[in-house]
Amino acid sequence: MYLKLEGTVRNLNLRSPLEVTYKETHAVKITLRPPNSEEQNTGQALENAMIITDLAIEPSSTVRGAFLSLSRNEIPEGCTIPESERTLYVDEVGRLRSDRAIRMEYMPQPFRDFTHQLYEEMWDYTRRSAQVLRWRLAGTGPHNPFSIRGFSWSLDGNAWRPMPIEWRAIATVLGIRSPVTPAEWNEVCSIVQDGKSEPLGHELYREAWDRRIDSPKSALIVGIAALEVGFKNFVSELVPQTQWLLENLPSPPIHKMLKEYLPKIQTRNTINGEVLSPPSRVMEIIRNGVNKRNTAAHVGTATVTYDEVNEILLAVLDVLWMLDYYRGLNWALENMRPEIRGELAA
Repeated sequence: MYLKLEGTVRNLNLRSPLEVTYKETHAVKITLRPPNSEEQNTGQALENAMIITDLAIEPSSTVRGAFLSLSRNEIPEGCTIPESERTLYVDEVGRLRSDRAIRMEYMPQPFRDFTHQLYEEMWDYTRRSAQVLRWRLAGTGPHNPFSIRGFSWSLDGNAWRPMPIEWRAIATVLGIRSPVTPAEWNEVCSIVQDGKSEPLGHELYREAWDRRIDSPKSALIVGIAALEVGFKNFVSELVPQTQWLLENLPSPPIHKMLKEYLPKIQTRNTINGEVLSPPSRVMEIIRNGVNKRNTAAHVGTATVTYDEVNEILLAVLDVLWMLDYYRGLNWALENMRPEIRGELAA
């Protein structure tokens, strides 16, 4: 039988479909493609892409029997519909109503376990593929933009039915520039296949960026935390013997670690043969941001303007891209602001 997740990726104007099949536990196929004419007629914009995740699997006889019952609008064995809700889901002759999907919580436990496990696996690949693509292309967008609009099943791969309800909404990723080149897509697929995702520092940064207009003080606190977390993860990856110290002992201020400790790390990439700290004006912005964060978090009296937090967050992002480059991702340096990259190369 077959399972399918469907969603949308906004601002990703594809010229042709992109596909990859991940083969770790099961063969999970991800397809990114332009909306077809029918989808455009129902409101999907051409500059958005569709993302579809497919999986083929042979379930146990018990679970397959439940799907067979659903395909015939029969109540699966072990299904527990409360008597008070029976008329919502069952017609006068004892068959499942075709105009209302049964709730997942009423399905037999083996069916629920099977569905939940595969949903989580498919969603993990869907989410990480979209997140890594956005990270790789330095795309903008909300911190947590993901949800699922459709989860369906088929016995033959042709006739599709919605899964018992519990899965909602639409998967969206905002602000990815296009077109995506085959080389970029291959890099994304390789990262996901290796079990990796967008670094946590970047995820926290997106949350901070989302808050910068409505809540500059909150954005500042989360933004500095994003840099601190990003640096600790970077050090743990390149100097794994320090992980316990990083997790259990207080760390010096982040601007001090960037200035004094970063140049001592043996990185996978260098700049003109050296491991450089961020440029002095970036360091000054970061230091100012740490001081304002400390005042805001511990005293609560700091005043942070939109312009200030915007400047601090842009500096944080430059440093996160710099750390990505040092960890071996050559393309990350291209995502820094050109003027900051120029100062490093000077």
